[in-house]
Amino acid sequence: MPELKNSFTAGKMNKDKDERIVPSTEYREALNIGVNTSEDSDVGAAQNILGNVKISCAIQGKEITGSPRKYAEASKHIAAIANPEKDKIYRFVHTPDASNVWMDRIIEFDTTKPLSTPCSEVKQLNEGDNIYQVSIGGIEVANKEEAVLIDIYKVKTTTSMNSTNECSGADTVITVSGNIFQLRHGMLIYDGITILESDGVCVTKVDILSASSAELTLNTETAVIPSGTLMTLEADRVLNFDQNRYITGINILDGMIFWTDNYSEPKKVNIEKSKLGSAVKRNDAALEYGLQNFDQHTKLIANKLTVETCIKILPNICGGEITTTIRKGCMDAVACNYDPTALSDDGSCEYESCL
Repeated sequence: MPELKNSFTAGKMNKDKDERIVPSTEYREALNIGVNTSEDSDVGAAQNILGNVKISCAIQGKEITGSPRKYAEASKHIAAIANPEKDKIYRFVHTPDASNVWMDRIIEFDTTKPLSTPCSEVKQLNEGDNIYQVSIGGIEVANKEEAVLIDIYKVKTTTSMNSTNECSGADTVITVSGNIFQLRHGMLIYDGITILESDGVCVTKVDILSASSAELTLNTETAVIPSGTLMTLEADRVLNFDQNRYITGINILDGMIFWTDNYSEPKKVNIEKSKLGSAVKRNDAALEYGLQNFDQHTKLIANKLTVETCIKILPNICGGEITTTIRKGCMDAVACNYDPTALSDDGSCEYESCL
């Protein structure tokens, strides 16, 4: 029996006419096909869309020896939107109570980039009569994904020694271990015993001591917090995702994502600035780790400032403003007392002949 083939040169679906008289250049109905865009060279032809392939472990976090990945099986997808103009997909991900870290994330998936080694793979090694199976890391995150915005709003960590005060009346300093890269200034801190949530005690400074230890300065003097105390830190939520509230009102326009969940205020995110603020850069290589862009809080990028020069201003649950010292002076280059380091003119410029 001959095989019938049809070229849909018109490239459109026609449901108006009876199926017996649909023109040969059109088609009546199709499932799982692409026409306007193509994953091959034959753009405009009706063809099957490729199936799903797991290519990244980005939202699952870094691999822990002998244990599942840090955020494995914890994340919930809240929404997704495709941007056909850029061939990219944006996923909204809610990760509650995973390894004592609570966060919301927006992740970009670039369909145009090549597929790299996903997650890790297991290979068999033969050495004489012995056979070993070893896991080799490959590339932690496929080239296709980037973090757009990471919102960490709750963290739990443990004190590694008794709290201290430099002198009577000075702010309390505690040393903690566990989830140290997810901590930041402005977070409310409490343990429910020495410090209550209603006390309003906040972190004013975070000093990373090592890859597993950090020193936190609190905004007030407290009673001694013993070693081994589980501390909870919270901050105002930015994205406010919820696995019981799916987002359907979402659009991409002029490089920004707009959405509403019919619960909180409508939101928008500048994609490129947020991606810049999500890129983690540290001077100490010992503090770097795989997938760090996907589980450290996004910094605020203002104007054209880069990650290295931007001022980190984050939501402060305790209220009050975070102030920054700005150098003032004469900013007129023709003045005698011109100050090239000044960031704000104080009206002190002098124009008389300079000695």
